[in-house]
Amino acid sequence: MVAVAPINEKPSEKGACPFCSSASIVHGGFSTTLVGGGTGPDDDPNHTHTSCTCKDCKKAFVRETCSGNVWYTKEMFALKGMPSCFEGYVYPCKCGGKVTREYTDKVSGKKTSLLCYDKDGPKFDTFFSCDKCSKKIQTKKEYWYKGWDAPPPPPRDPNKKLEFKIYESIDIVAINDYAVAKVVIPDEPKS
Repeated sequence: MVAVAPINEKPSEKGACPFCSSASIVHGGFSTTLVGGGTGPDDDPNHTHTSCTCKDCKKAFVRETCSGNVWYTKEMFALKGMPSCFEGYVYPCKCGGKVTREYTDKVSGKKTSLLCYDKDGPKFDTFFSCDKCSKKIQTKKEYWYKGWDAPPPPPRDPNKKLEFKIYESIDIVAINDYAVAKVVIPDEPKS
């Protein structure tokens, strides 16, 4: 249904024009969310937007990145790559129409923009529909993200013991070399 697909491009790469594939692009304004985390641009969980202009075809576009994924848009229309954010992108359909995402409340069955969750999961269903060919597809996820279609990991052998190391220092607690918490040790009360 959707005519765009994920691309094999890293956020740390300069990128190319989604219209003419020229590598001669000028990066303009930049914005980002402030989620934090990651060890560099290729696994940064923040959603970045970089305004760009192609020197060859003179067309403007936005290069967006999030968690190792790259996609290109113009006014929220997906040009190249697959957006991996909850924003209301418009996708090109294989028929030439425009695919949009909509939500239906699971209780009332009516369209909704209020997305509620509880302990059992989402209280809404997600659909993608085309304005030209009228195809409508229900999905389990609200948007695409890297690895969403990966097969589930194999079940853990219940007889196999988990092996891990715990490291402690005065201010960091880590399991298997991954910091899980910064511990603050209060001063001893003065008597």
